[in-house]
Amino acid sequence: MGEGSVPQTPDLNLSRIGFACWLIDNGRISDQIPLTTKYVTEEWPAVLQRVRKDSPMIAALLRDASVEQVEGENIAIRVRYRLHHTKLLAHGTNATALVMKAMGQPVTLTLLPPH
Repeated sequence: MGEGSVPQTPDLNLSRIGFACWLIDNGRISDQIPLTTKYVTEEWPAVLQRVRKDSPMIAALLRDASVEQVEGENIAIRVRYRLHHTKLLAHGTNATALVMKAMGQPVTLTLLPPH
């Protein structure tokens, strides 16, 4: 089945936010959806589970991160510990690529320092 195609079965798992509809297919979002801070915050644990499959280390570094703000495709996260911040800065491109893969759509990560 191609990306964006809708299977003709009665047991579809459809979700709706505002006017945007998307199909959840095997736990992944098959079409891009408008990202909101609320949505990304709610999805963050599932995103981390998918990241963990490819990189347990990056998932561990992101585990205590909180989603601070989402604007368009940019997700601003804040980590709790300075060591995690330093390590994520060193692995930023890889972390972004893994979160993008886990979310199934283009995103960028902005890493905010701990308070």
